[in-house]
This record gives sequence, structure tokens and C-alpha cells, in this order.
Amino acid sequence: MTNVDMYKIISWSLRIGVVASALLLLIGIALSYSGIQSLSNQGEYILTIGIFVLFATPVARVAMSIASFAIERNWLYVLITSIVLANILIALFVIPALLRP
Repeated sequence: MTNVDMYKIISWSLRIGVVASALLLLIGIALSYSGIQSLSNQGEYILTIGIFVLFATPVARVAMSIASFAIERNWLYVLITSIVLANILIALFVIPALLRP
């Protein structure tokens, strides 16, 4: 796999993530304001999924960058990007769990 192929994969994953998130958010908003209680509850769940997809998109990009740098055998960038990914995951999962009462 060449560098150009990996960049295309990364760019497509970002596009797909943003479009999927936007669609989920629009569907969730439409259902939330439908006026029907059961659909409103479903809309809130879909909104939450849309936000998670939006958060996951750049995280996936960082993970794919690690793979890209590993394919290039650029170990310094693999290390640096792995630290960035670890920081993101700590900020998303560990810190909120520590702050929860």
C-alpha cells in the first residue's frame, strides 16, 4: 500500500464520518421534534449516536495515521501519534470516569 493510497483511505473515512454524523443528527432532530413521544425518545438516542460518530471520526483518523506511519517505517511519528491517540482516549474515557461522583 502506497502513501497516496493511505491518504485517500484517511480522507474518505473523514468524509464518511462527517456525512454519517450529519445524517444521524438531522434524523435525530427531526424525530425529536416530531411531537410523538416514542419517536422523540428514539430521536434523542439517534442524536447521541450522531455525536459519538462525530467524536470517533478524528480518533479513527489518528489511528489510521499510526498505521500509515508504521507502513512507512517512520517509528518516531508512530510514537508521537500513539501518544496523541492515548491522550485523546484518556480525555474521552478516563478523565470523565474519574470526575463522575
